[in-house]
Amino acid sequence: MPDLIVICGPRPAPGYRLAGTRTLVAESPEQATDLVLRLVEGDGERGVIAVAAPLWAAMSPRLRLRLESMTVPLVTGLPPDTEADPAAGRRAGLQALLAQAVGYEFTFTPHEDTP
Repeated sequence: MPDLIVICGPRPAPGYRLAGTRTLVAESPEQATDLVLRLVEGDGERGVIAVAAPLWAAMSPRLRLRLESMTVPLVTGLPPDTEADPAAGRRAGLQALLAQAVGYEFTFTPHEDTP
């Protein structure tokens, strides 16, 4: 069964672990890069490798482009938590992740229940 693996700094790691996600801690962007490359090049099924926003942003643009072009495993950056409207940021991040995963952009619209 494919894995979901999160690579993040030490502070958010316990939250991801509590959610049941396999979590690897990177103390630096260089360490995160090494972890991602080992996971991508290793054997075994890796479904999704998600990298915390600050670590993802610190990776070289060339490497990010290479990783984003892969389909297996899906490697993506997690959206940052610093937006004024966290729900909008999560929604935009989810849309980008789905578009990357399935090759099609989804649009989410509110659904109003009518009697």
